[in-house]
Amino acid sequence: MEKVESLAQELEGSMEGVLNSLLDVESKLLDILKKHNLTSRGILERFEDEDISIQKFISNIGGYVALTFRGEQIPDTVSGLGQGFYIHNDFTLPACYVDAAEAMELADELPAYVEFFKETLQDLIVESKRVLENSTKSLRGIKEL
Repeated sequence: MEKVESLAQELEGSMEGVLNSLLDVESKLLDILKKHNLTSRGILERFEDEDISIQKFISNIGGYVALTFRGEQIPDTVSGLGQGFYIHNDFTLPACYVDAAEAMELADELPAYVEFFKETLQDLIVESKRVLENSTKSLRGIKEL
């Protein structure tokens, strides 16, 4: 039984490392979005991939942005894996944390998501330049009136 206990302890330590890695990536992605004022829902929707997205959660006392996997958030402790909670203790806003299997799956899919994130930023740059060009043409047209 001691060997089983030792293995379980090792697995817990490994899962803690996975969570810390996921939280570090989440923090960096969210910092980029916040620093450049890209946290409106319309923009965040662009960062939705098949399973991974960045979502805004709002309650009656405030809001926050989080990386999600199939709509579930990343807990900051191993004991939070698979647990349910209420956003800001608002009983009308139930949410869940990923479980251990989902955390490992997310960790496997995260490198592809980071590439998707970069491509989405590039697409937004192209789109914003196009919109700027159209706005400039419109202003020139108004000046000619």
